[in-house]
Amino acid sequence: MREPPTLPWAEVEALARDASTLTWATPRARRQLGWAGARWIDSEVAVPGVQTVIAVGGGAHLDHVKLRWRQTGASRLTAVPTVWGSGAEASPVAVWTEDGQKRFKLDEALRPHAMAFCDAFAATLSPEQVRAACGDVWAHALEGFLSPLASDALRSELAEVLRALEALPIAADPRWFPVSARASAGQAESSVGLVHGLAHVLEPRVPGTSHAGLCATFLLPVLRFNASTSEKWATLTAEHGLDAAGILARVGELSRREARQALAPHVSTHWKLVLRDPCSRTNSTLVRPDSLSAFLGFLEAP
Repeated sequence: MREPPTLPWAEVEALARDASTLTWATPRARRQLGWAGARWIDSEVAVPGVQTVIAVGGGAHLDHVKLRWRQTGASRLTAVPTVWGSGAEASPVAVWTEDGQKRFKLDEALRPHAMAFCDAFAATLSPEQVRAACGDVWAHALEGFLSPLASDALRSELAEVLRALEALPIAADPRWFPVSARASAGQAESSVGLVHGLAHVLEPRVPGTSHAGLCATFLLPVLRFNASTSEKWATLTAEHGLDAAGILARVGELSRREARQALAPHVSTHWKLVLRDPCSRTNSTLVRPDSLSAFLGFLEAP
């Protein structure tokens, strides 16, 4: 799988102070970094002599910059995530919301030229942010691994990512950053599935939800649904030496039954939209209109 090179953090800090570099960071990231001498921007303004843009922020911010940074006149983009999960720093995909709908663009030109990780950002995350972010990483790795579009070689690489995830605690551990990037880079070479279909449909329609939080909530019931309708889950995990029961137990740490139950009415209301979402159409098993009742049962299950 393809990933941008990872720059040492000291090199990124030195680059930020170079006169030919612009740093486009979220306000929180800018405050934490400090970076005296850096040239800060907050929009796609053209700046004479600029060569590099450093984007620092969460997934939505990185995607925003990926779509617009070239308008500054720069020729290189370095991406620094402040939270793991989206893997936007490693991916050729950008996602945004327009008119209440999730929009996507896949283009190799959207992949940053380099990425870097700042361990200090891990300590700024709340327990809920950690839970959601870890769920997003697991969803990328698992849905990419199970995707009908994945090659055997890609599945082998994503199986290694899944083994790395099994070794990580659900905690504010900076080791999640590089594994998240790898999961996203791998998933971009196949597809996602019903977890992301649900998240993309419900996030703009259910107040108080987030993409990553929805992925964390829906991953366990979707895996159980997939396992109940096809042998693919059991077959592929066995072929790649993965502990299927252990993986279900780990993702079970991320999924709260009360959250699933609260979302069940919204799933019922928007099921037709979920079915039409392009992510749902590349789920590892076929999802039909009459699959709703079975899926609701998995939302209610302990």
